[in-house]
Amino acid sequence: MKYCTAAVGMAIICFFSPICSADDRPTMTVSIGTAKQDSPVQIVDLRRPEEIAGDPLILLRNNTDKQTLRVWVETLTRTAGGRLLSTNSPGPCGYISSTSSAPNCRFREERMIPPRRDVWAHDETLQSSHLLVSMNQGDFNCLYVATTVMHVDFADGTSWKRDDAQIGEALKTLDRLQGEHRCEGIRGREHELEQFESVAYPFTNASRYPDPSPVESFTFSCSFGRKRGRLVALCPL
Repeated sequence: MKYCTAAVGMAIICFFSPICSADDRPTMTVSIGTAKQDSPVQIVDLRRPEEIAGDPLILLRNNTDKQTLRVWVETLTRTAGGRLLSTNSPGPCGYISSTSSAPNCRFREERMIPPRRDVWAHDETLQSSHLLVSMNQGDFNCLYVATTVMHVDFADGTSWKRDDAQIGEALKTLDRLQGEHRCEGIRGREHELEQFESVAYPFTNASRYPDPSPVESFTFSCSFGRKRGRLVALCPL
């Protein structure tokens, strides 16, 4: 089978080869949900990508009478061990691609939302290669991810910034996801998982998600294996 790999924050590289044939290789489950915010711009739904290594989509709703100019989205991530992580922060175009500024640059028009309109927007921060950037310790076999709007610039020069109450809503989403998808802790594999280096995507002719319907949350699993001595995670997105 053909695989495409992406070192965290790096370009995708393809190769033909099985990664690992062992049945006991560790796995990780990732659960992603939308935070229910009372905010000028909200994330209403999610959609899985239709193409290999594609970006998941978020449905942004502009509740105001003003057009947006830029919308920054943050992914708050909690590990099974309880660590709270975030890889996103507002930044200028050209900033490192694992931050929330990247979609504002690559898909600028999608973040320019007319008043009282909904727009589907690409969000590469929900890809495995970005979510797993925080995995520098082996205390995980589950990740819980809440996606939330953190900052909005409007075309009239005004802006909105998320407050502590909005962060509280995101934490409630993490609590809900963790309650729905309980994980037993990994024992005896922590040192091995600390060696994780990259994500691999299986390349097939069939769509990975034939029916990428809008959802408020979804879950996928990655399995870890060795490729040329390096630990990689084989993920569906």
